Amino acid sequence: MHSLGVVLFSAAFFGIIVLVTLGVAVTLVMSFHRGRLAAVARRQHLLLDQGAYHRPDPIRTSLIEGVFMVLATALLLVGLPVVLAATFHFLLPLLGHASSSP
Repeated sequence: MHSLGVVLFSAAFFGIIVLVTLGVAVTLVMSFHRGRLAAVARRQHLLLDQGAYHRPDPIRTSLIEGVFMVLATALLLVGLPVVLAATFHFLLPLLGHASSSP
């Protein structure tokens, strides 16, 4: 009786493994197929005459704005760690101590 249970359990387990594997494989194949069809549809749409009117404008950033963004990024990447380090180094030790008053 025990061997029958082992055989039934093994058959069910391997059946589930096969079904899950087939389901994942079919899902991946269908997903890639739909992606390929969508890419073909996008390509055909761009070939139409009206496709030229739906392209986004290129972004033109002035030099002053670019310099400002670089400086702001550098300030954030350098200044924030410095402020956090100073906070932990100087202010945190003061939290546990009461000021001495006579």
